[in-house]
Amino acid sequence: MLQKKSSKLLCFILASAMLICVSGGISNSRSASAATVISTIDLHNFDNGFYVGQEVPFLAETDDEDKVEIAAEWWTDSSGEVVASIDHQLEIHTDFIPTPGVYYYGVRFEAKEGYEFSEETKIYEGGVELSSGVEKITVFPDRKYITFDKICKKTLTDSSSGHKIDVKSLKLSKEKYVYDGKAHKPTVSAKMVDGSSVDGFMTVNYSNSNPVDVGFYSVFVTPDNTAIFSDGDALKTLVYYIIPKSTSIKSLSASKKALTVKWKKQATQTTGYIVQLSKDKSFKKIAKTKTIKKTGTTSAKFSGLKSKTKYYARVCAYKKVASSNIQSAWSSVKNKKAK
Repeated sequence: MLQKKSSKLLCFILASAMLICVSGGISNSRSASAATVISTIDLHNFDNGFYVGQEVPFLAETDDEDKVEIAAEWWTDSSGEVVASIDHQLEIHTDFIPTPGVYYYGVRFEAKEGYEFSEETKIYEGGVELSSGVEKITVFPDRKYITFDKICKKTLTDSSSGHKIDVKSLKLSKEKYVYDGKAHKPTVSAKMVDGSSVDGFMTVNYSNSNPVDVGFYSVFVTPDNTAIFSDGDALKTLVYYIIPKSTSIKSLSASKKALTVKWKKQATQTTGYIVQLSKDKSFKKIAKTKTIKKTGTTSAKFSGLKSKTKYYARVCAYKKVASSNIQSAWSSVKNKKAK
C-alpha cells in the first residue's frame, strides 16, 4: 500500500513540475534564450545510511547551490515502484524501512535564475559521471527542471542487518597535531561487533582535503550498503584539531607586589597569548590570567600580588577560530617571589 501511495506521490510531483514548466514556457522563452546552460551538476551525500531495517534518510547535497536546487529525491525498487520519496519544495516526505532487495535512486533539479538545463547536462559524484548509466533523463519544456532516474543502484542482502560496526571502538589515530605547515589527516579505526575487521563496511570522508592551518576539523564515518552502526545511527562525526606552536618564557622579574613575564614571540598561525600565574606549580588554582590579543606584545605585568610570595608563571599562544580559542601547549614553568 505504501509503495502505491509513494508511486502516486512521485507521479504527482513530476506532473506538477511538468505543468508549471509547460504553463510558463511561452512567458519564459525570451529569458530562457539568455540563460546559461548548466553542463554538469555535482551531487553527493545521497546514499548515507541506506541499509536494512533503518529508515531511508534524504541527505543529498550539491556543490552547485548557486546554479541549482535539489527539488525532489526518490528511491524505487527493482519493479520500478517508488518506495521512498521527498519533495523539498512541497515538503512532502514518504518513509520506508528497507528490506533485502535492489533499489535505485532518482533526483530532480531546478535551475536557479539565469540558468537552464539541456539534454547534454551531466551529473557527477566525486568526479565520476553518474548520468551515463541512468534509465532516463528528462528535461522539462522550459528547461528549468531536469530529472535523473536510476543513477545509483543499491543491493541489500539478508546479512545487512547482521554486519554491525561497534561504535565504542570507533576512534581516530590522533586527535591533536601541532602546526608545522603540513597537512594532517588521522586515520579511523573500528571493529565489527563480533570483533572482525571493518574493511569494506564503512566509508570515511574529511571536512577538509588539505588541513594545514590551526583549527578544528571533522571526519565523517558512514556504514557501507551492507552494514550499520551498532547504535543505529547513519553517520558519526569525529573531531580533531591542529594547535599553534608553543612559546617559551624568556624572563620573570619581580618588583614590589608585582611580577613581569617576558616570552618569545610566536606569530605563526597565532592570534595572541595567554599568561597565567599560580601559587602552586601544578596550576590547580589560577591566581592571575592575562589574555594578550596582539602577537607583537611579548610581556605582561601582574600587579597587586602578595609580597614575599612565590608565584609560578606559564604562557601559551592561541589562535581565535570562529568563537573558540585554540591554545598551544603551555610553556615550561618559571617561578619568582614578588617583592
